[in-house]
Parts: sequence; C-alpha cells; structure tokens
Amino acid sequence: MANQNRRQPLRMKMKTTKLALLLSVLSISAMPAYSGEAPQNLEAVNASMKQARANVLRDRPYKLNRYERVGGVELSIAPIALGTEEKPDWWSEKQGYDLARLLEIAMGHYPGVTVAPGTTWEAKTLQQELGTTQQIGNISLKPKLLRKEAERRVTLRPVLTNYQFQAFKPKKRGLGLFFIAITSKSCKTENFVAFRSGLEDSDPSQAAGYTQGLANDFDVTKLIITETGGTSLNMNALVAGAGGGDFTPPERATKELLYEAIVDIAEGTYCLLSQNKECIAYYMQRKQLKPTPPARDKKGKIIKLKPEDTKC
Repeated sequence: MANQNRRQPLRMKMKTTKLALLLSVLSISAMPAYSGEAPQNLEAVNASMKQARANVLRDRPYKLNRYERVGGVELSIAPIALGTEEKPDWWSEKQGYDLARLLEIAMGHYPGVTVAPGTTWEAKTLQQELGTTQQIGNISLKPKLLRKEAERRVTLRPVLTNYQFQAFKPKKRGLGLFFIAITSKSCKTENFVAFRSGLEDSDPSQAAGYTQGLANDFDVTKLIITETGGTSLNMNALVAGAGGGDFTPPERATKELLYEAIVDIAEGTYCLLSQNKECIAYYMQRKQLKPTPPARDKKGKIIKLKPEDTKC
C-alpha cells in the first residue's frame, strides 16, 4: 500500500509534465507558421519559398494587389488530405500537417488575409495521448493587420489527387571510329503532382459570396522534367557504337514540386478571397499540365520498366 501511495505523485508529476509540454507546443502552433523552427531551417524554408514564388508567379497575365485587405474573413487551412489511387512513397499523415503549415507560410505573403494557424502534428499527437484539446485564439500572420472579430470563417481544404514519378529508358546514340566508340546518353525523369483545393464557408448560404458566384474550388498541377546525360569514349574493336559510360541519374524534384504547388494554391486562394475576377478566370480556364502517358503493350497493359532499364 505504501509503495502504491509513493507511485501516485510520480504519475501525477509525469501527467503534469506532459500537459506542460502540450501547452508549450500549442503556444508555438498559435504563432506564425514555423516560428518554432530553428533559425537555419526557417531560413531554408524562406529561401525555397522565394525561389518557388519566382518560378510560379512570373509572367502571370492578370493584375493583382497582393496587399489588399480581405475584411471580415478568417482563413483556416485544414491538413492536406490524400486522394490518390496509390499512396506516394514519401507520403504520411504527418506530411499532410506539415504541408498545411507550409501553406500558412505561403499565405503570409498576402498580409491582407487573417490566417488562423492550425494544429501541428506534434500537438495533435500529444492531444491524442492526453485526451485533451486546446483552443487557439485567432492570430494573423501579420498581427498589425489583425482586424475585428471575423464575420465569416472560411476553411481551405486541399487534397492531393495525383502524384507520379517516371524514369524513362535512357536514349543512346553511338558512333564507331575504328577502335573507339563514342556514345552519348541522355536520361529523363518526370515529376508530377496535382491538387484540388476548395473553400468551405462557415455559413453555407454565403459560400459563393467571396467569389461572386464564379467558383469556390480550383485545381493546381505541376510538372517538373529533369534531364542529365553526357558523352563517353570506349575502346571497341568489334562492334561500332557499343558500350557507354554511366552518368549521374536525374534526382527526384519532389521538394521543388511541392513548394511550387503550395505557392500556386496560396495565390489561387487569395484570388478567391479578394474576389479578383481576372485572376479567378485564369485559374478556372488555364490548361492543366499532364504527365507523359505510360507506355503500354499491345493488350493495353502498362509496361513496367525494370531498374536496370532506367539506369543512366
């Protein structure tokens, strides 16, 4: 009995410690996105975001004041959901939360929008463990622009609908010159991602109000093609043009792909919230990118290349 009594304060202390940790994590999640990250990580995120914005928003055909205030609306971003037929090898539920936080950072480039930070994956995990919840107050990514209590709350719900990575069979060209074979080789990969994002209003009767009846959801597709190759010299006394050296294969561009998609989603969201008809029309009418269809045999079945077939 005495031993049991000694253990109770220890359990209470552990419970208190976990609760304190939960509150500290939640306090971080209530701050601007990634404010709890190490400075070097935040610097890398900002650098990648800057590059992605330059790639994506360059030469857009519409005029948009990205500092215009969107009054009376508070935006929440739900964890990105998975809607693909097959689960990407890099995907996890945590990735859905992390990408939502990255989207919060992207929305920070539109200071006229009030964004309510969502729960981090770490906070969600602790909440489940302790069986508690913590309500977070409304906080803008730009506190100086925080306005009165929002009249309407809008939730952005992005869904990852497609992801493909394809490595193609290397293309080779050979030229035989007596005892030497000159071989050139090029290797190609495609990185493709597609998202469907929708805005959900807290007041269904007002759902079309912020888009003037034009739309409340949109698609974002991104395609990045990477290529490498080179020329090699090989001793070849029998068959001209045979042989060929190995080259560094193209790397996957998953990070760049996701950053550019996130930037595009943020821009489209702001277009809807700011009721910019020209920008909304661009998102509704633009031609969506598509990956190269996979090679098929005579029976229509997809031809799956072996790893050695795509070796660069």
